[in-house]
Amino acid sequence: MAKSKRIKPVKGARRTRARVGRTMLTPYQKILIDPCNAELTRPYSGELGIVQRFVYDGTINTGGILTCGYLILQPQRPGQAKLAFNASVDAAPVAYDGYAPGYFFVTANGAKCRALAACVQLFASGASFSNLTGEWAIGVLSADTINQGQSVSVDNLFQLSNQRGTLSKEPVEAKWQPGVLDHTYNTVSEGMGADNNLVFIAYRGAPAGVQLSYRYTTVLEWTPKAGVGIPSTAAIAPGVNHVAEVSALSRAAPGWWHKTTEAIMADMGLAARYVARQGLSLAAGAATNRLNQTFGALML
Repeated sequence: MAKSKRIKPVKGARRTRARVGRTMLTPYQKILIDPCNAELTRPYSGELGIVQRFVYDGTINTGGILTCGYLILQPQRPGQAKLAFNASVDAAPVAYDGYAPGYFFVTANGAKCRALAACVQLFASGASFSNLTGEWAIGVLSADTINQGQSVSVDNLFQLSNQRGTLSKEPVEAKWQPGVLDHTYNTVSEGMGADNNLVFIAYRGAPAGVQLSYRYTTVLEWTPKAGVGIPSTAAIAPGVNHVAEVSALSRAAPGWWHKTTEAIMADMGLAARYVARQGLSLAAGAATNRLNQTFGALML
């Protein structure tokens, strides 16, 4: 009696199922989605600088009749602009200043810098949970959209926003996406151009005078200037194609720049499990075909 050939299970199927979530991300993508905690990396080409994470904490909406406002972060410069208003239709000139993460440090110690990742977070204080109202809007824009001295209202920023929601006890977070030229070094005094990006959070309809807290986080690569006692690396890095990496991240996890890290991991885990299931289905189909071919040969 002829013996049928035993079909071995496809190797690696279980391992494929386990390879989901964060392991699918490159080091640069990890720091883009989690500027606050991800391991620091050097993704850009050119001179190797010193990579550090900087933060800046503050408050907004502290006046008794203020109900709306905005936070704008230019991580590449670095610079920021914040302002609160009585009404969302009110407009005032945008004034960028140095109260942004790393500005004073790099001004004192650096020759030039470039941003790797950044985010803006807006928090409601515990005392305001019971009467908190209002809505938020976030966005990533080219820097020339909101120039120094340009008259801008909160409603203007809502029109430019890419994502909106209601104020609640959950923090609002907007993550920066680098522009085409954000991989190049700038001096701190240089302005931002059309190929540099900024990130913002705007809010309106908040209870009058209810204080809101915020945090800016920026990961910067900077080079030391003469006199600070830090030698130059004199080394060049090949770098990655940062535009391609951001594009791939956006395809794998749409909306990553306004979602929590946990939500992004969940999205990517589902995508990976789908791919794994498709791979297992194809493997099972191939095994069935081999089995049919084996029995067909035995019947001849």
